[in-house]
Amino acid sequence: MVRGLAGFMEGIIMKGADGELYAAMIGEQPEEILYFTTDESYRDYVPYTIDSWVNGLSGYREVYIVGD
Repeated sequence: MVRGLAGFMEGIIMKGADGELYAAMIGEQPEEILYFTTDESYRDYVPYTIDSWVNGLSGYREVYIVGD
């Protein structure tokens, strides 16, 4: 988190046991979250930890899954 920019410039990155990557960040619009993953089984939904992170942010956030 960047001091003074909480809720505007935030993100989360996770690495799975087999090297999978999961990442989410606040998009250009503060109400959007961009989600990326290398794990095929999580292409259509976000992991619990990222979902919890999104729910902890203030304001309504819509998650956009960014693919290939």
